[in-house]
Amino acid sequence: MIDSNFLENICRKIGWKATLALAVNYSEQRVYVPLLFDSQHHLSASLGERGFRDLVAAHGGETIYVPACSDAQRIGLTKPAFRLKRAGFTNWNIGRFLGVSERQVRNLVNDAAPLGQDEHVPPLPPVVRRLLSGGFE
Repeated sequence: MIDSNFLENICRKIGWKATLALAVNYSEQRVYVPLLFDSQHHLSASLGERGFRDLVAAHGGETIYVPACSDAQRIGLTKPAFRLKRAGFTNWNIGRFLGVSERQVRNLVNDAAPLGQDEHVPPLPPVVRRLLSGGFE
């Protein structure tokens, strides 16, 4: 069965980074999640150890369908785009950093406010701030 809210639900269980990795690597595929954690499993390499452990805990023994990657990118990029915008970067710089267009950045930032992400935005790590300001070019 295909759950239209699968990405949102899985994101709550394994985190947005692991969800994005799952969607990018297994977009539009059915994936069997083993009952037990195995560090040599291909999902462990894709999602990272913690993400894979959380996935096994939530869906061990099940076959899951991973929806299209574009949906995952939208969910996975909303929070980082919003944090970067609140830090004062332009849509162009954010889009360049995240690999999306300025219009997509604007839509992501607009989508973040109803999610309650405007309450508290932690500061960006110095390396990200320096990268976005052109310090590594």
